[in-house]
Amino acid sequence: MRYSLIPLLAFAAVVSFLGYFFLPELMEGKKSMSLRRITESRMRATPRFRIPALAEESVTNMAVMSDSVLTSQGSPFVVNFFASWCQPCLAEHPLLMELSDNSQVSVFGIAWRDSGDKAQTWLRQHGNPFFLVGVDSDSKAGLEWGIAGIPETFFLDRSGTIRFVHTGPLTRESLRKGLEAIKVNPNL
Repeated sequence: MRYSLIPLLAFAAVVSFLGYFFLPELMEGKKSMSLRRITESRMRATPRFRIPALAEESVTNMAVMSDSVLTSQGSPFVVNFFASWCQPCLAEHPLLMELSDNSQVSVFGIAWRDSGDKAQTWLRQHGNPFFLVGVDSDSKAGLEWGIAGIPETFFLDRSGTIRFVHTGPLTRESLRKGLEAIKVNPNL
């Protein structure tokens, strides 16, 4: 009999936990829990990070990619987390190639949980839309950015504030929304 109470107590604990966070918003008549609050919490300054760069695969010959390198551009920019092993990353890649032709925005890539050699081979095979590519083999930059999975794309304004985040492969619609959020003409 003692064992039959364990699942019931676990269920009660989960319900209590969820109720503590969601009940106030539900009582106020809000339909969606904290999607807005979660989205707003991601609208912040460029996270602090420093990772090695793929110097051979970037326009610059920098050995490091960091928050200061990104924000020194003085223009809106996009940061795309991708990996050579990621099939959805390949699906969105043509849009990133188109985006790289837009002179109003710089596009940066971060190879997440990937090796520099594999990322370099992948970019040579499919094309490189990135101004600079960083290698986040140990996921530390991904943690700083708070990524939920890949591909994930961050749109930042000229001051380095994240204005729009898209998780999953980019679509024309998500790309348009992201560019509008950072005040860049979305007509590619």
